[in-house]
Amino acid sequence: EKGDVALVEKIAAGATTGALGSAIANPLDVVRVRMTVEGGRVDAQTRLLITGMRAGHAPRWRHSADCAISTVREEGFLRGLWRGVGATMSRAALLSAGQLASYDHTKTILSRWSWLDEGSTLHIVAAIVSGLVATTCCNPPDVLKSRMMIASTGPGPRPSLGQLAVAIWRQEGPLGFMRGWGPAYARAGPAFFIQMPVMEALRSMFGVGSI
Repeated sequence: EKGDVALVEKIAAGATTGALGSAIANPLDVVRVRMTVEGGRVDAQTRLLITGMRAGHAPRWRHSADCAISTVREEGFLRGLWRGVGATMSRAALLSAGQLASYDHTKTILSRWSWLDEGSTLHIVAAIVSGLVATTCCNPPDVLKSRMMIASTGPGPRPSLGQLAVAIWRQEGPLGFMRGWGPAYARAGPAFFIQMPVMEALRSMFGVGSI
């Protein structure tokens, strides 16, 4: 039966789809992060950034395509556009595994123990739980991913993922990996809250079995 699917199988399915999808999309993520760092207001006379993380420097790229081309030219196709792919895949695997497995398992437990019947209330409660679990699971690799991509735009040797993790642990402690949890949940929580009930409604509309 559907409810007899083991939790580990749900986690594995979510992790696999998340990791594969993020690996394919990693170039877009690299460009997005680098363009975010580059953001700011440019002085009309000096043509230097006067706000943002690179204030005092000239913009390096005109647009996203220019950033991608420059990355390939200077760092290589795979090494540049797939920089930080390990952290990106880890983050996406944990996000998908945490979201989908916790959502389905919460539904199974609440239904089996007769706390809630199948319906919108059950879907909303399960979505809230899945948002909390997913955000907590993916925050550490999200911190590493962002710092890896930002570090690659600065001068000097580029640190490895392991070096960044050790530096965060030593300088900020375990809570350093949870930095930005609040904004992360504020961004992702509403999406989960809407996404999962809408998915359930579409599933019911088209007669597809529950996940």
